[in-house]
Amino acid sequence: MLGPFTFNFLGGFQLGDQGSIVTIPTFADYIDNLTNIIVGCGLAFELPVLAFVLTKIGLITPAFLKRTRKYAIVVILIVAAFITPSPDWMSQMIVFTPLWLLYELSIIVSSRVAKDRKKQDEEEWS
Repeated sequence: MLGPFTFNFLGGFQLGDQGSIVTIPTFADYIDNLTNIIVGCGLAFELPVLAFVLTKIGLITPAFLKRTRKYAIVVILIVAAFITPSPDWMSQMIVFTPLWLLYELSIIVSSRVAKDRKKQDEEEWS
């Protein structure tokens, strides 16, 4: 659904009041833009899965994710600044919010995995 809106924006983009520079995107531009959006969203939504796997093998803990939350927020804000096409803060917040929520979801996923792992360890020793 995001692809057509993006292409409409790029198709009507012009610089100056008199339209001195007008872009005419090609089909290859459309495919390239759509591919970048799909790959970027796909990678971002893998964050909870990555937290699940890393917690399962013992490389991270929920406490570590909670302790490093403030640094993660700064990194997410920097990434959102690079991703957004415009310098306004609203666009950056539109990108930041889902990434931050995915980080929080990763903490929840990691907590559940750690709790299950602890329960499993207790059953083995009982």
